[in-house]
Amino acid sequence: MGAQEPAFLLRSTVNLEQTGSPRHEHLSTGLYTLMDVICSGCHSPMGWQYLQASHEVSSRHIPKSCIQHSTVTILTPDVNDFVCCCQSLMLGMVSMTSMQS
Repeated sequence: MGAQEPAFLLRSTVNLEQTGSPRHEHLSTGLYTLMDVICSGCHSPMGWQYLQASHEVSSRHIPKSCIQHSTVTILTPDVNDFVCCCQSLMLGMVSMTSMQS
């Protein structure tokens, strides 16, 4: 997963699993503790979840998930439904922000 790749910032996700160990990473908006997330159906890497921010200004990302554009297909843009490459799982709902991480 590349931090420079376009991504969606999702407030709510389903059918994602955390994987690996939490890690600290400097992103354009500050230092964060992140956990990688994978599709619970096919186990493809999808992006990461923000666990903790180093300062309050960056805490708006907590506990949102950052899902790489290249890992999903948008089904219905008006309600923000996404599916993974396995096509069987809905990955994101509710409000989203398209972002360059």
